[in-house]
Amino acid sequence: MISDDDLVAQRLREAVWADPESDAPRMVYADYLLEHGDPLGELIAVQLERARTGEAITERERALVTEHGGRILPPTAGLAGWSLARGFLAEAWVTAEMSTDHACHRAWSTLEQLAVDSASHPIFDNPHLRARSLHARPHILHALARRVDALPFRALADHTPHSGLLFQDYQLDVFEHAGAFGHVRALAGIGWVLERQLDRLRASRLFLQLEHLDLSFSTIDLDELLTWRRRVEGTHLARFSAHVPLSTSYVEALSDPDDLSESVSRGRDEPSAFAYFEIDCGGDQLIIQPDFDSAVSVMGDVVAVATAIAGDRARVIIEDHGTCEELSAMLRDGFADVSVRPPRRRAP
Repeated sequence: MISDDDLVAQRLREAVWADPESDAPRMVYADYLLEHGDPLGELIAVQLERARTGEAITERERALVTEHGGRILPPTAGLAGWSLARGFLAEAWVTAEMSTDHACHRAWSTLEQLAVDSASHPIFDNPHLRARSLHARPHILHALARRVDALPFRALADHTPHSGLLFQDYQLDVFEHAGAFGHVRALAGIGWVLERQLDRLRASRLFLQLEHLDLSFSTIDLDELLTWRRRVEGTHLARFSAHVPLSTSYVEALSDPDDLSESVSRGRDEPSAFAYFEIDCGGDQLIIQPDFDSAVSVMGDVVAVATAIAGDRARVIIEDHGTCEELSAMLRDGFADVSVRPPRRRAP
């Protein structure tokens, strides 16, 4: 195992931190470690390959992360949670128990998603921070918005896992401060809350710079999805996304449009599965990430929802590990352009 004071390893790590978007310096570092029998090299190589192919995580990778993943983290005791991607730190939940030196270490440059519980955390002063996504409670975003210097984040979401932001009325001035959040292009919100506040937010500085409105952290049913589709048509937004409950009532509803609301309501009460839909506001593309098993009845519901929100002109992309051949075939009956690719890391 390579020692911490190995000068070549240090230089190779610094090359990764200097160019965190590239896989090449990560692979060079992994090769050097493997040549010296260090299993951390295997971990980096395995994760690079999985990022390339989109395959599911293996037990071997889990074991490598458990045994060796901590060696690649920044030198700090202030991590409440973390995960790796492509062999380096990708997601972190940081606590206030962190020195300024540790918070400003170059190892944070590979971070993609930051969760934080304080607006005064020293990590916000790290010149190497390039994280794309910030997960924090609304009151923290409210405090951060008053910073003059722009933070690097391109997406905002709630600190609570699987939750959209729920701003109180007094916190809506977050949307008027483009300084700290001048790079933000995506926002994860709760549909019914944003609907109530939408008139006030439409003309705000932050909302006008958004490209992606993500409603997938709260479940909205088909009629709500169609309503949001109408709301965003003709706006500056490039896309919006939602997490939709599925049941056979959707197929029934679309065969009898007069019964749409009643059928969707029945589906909402007892959803049998869910799917993530990312909709291109220009109508040219629809991305679907299934969240269900191979039940054919549910796949029919996906086709019905896709047809309702995108017609038959959109290019449909299924993001899946290759287990939904039946869904692909069913979609091809209604859409001319259907393809499958490995799932992306969704943002925010």
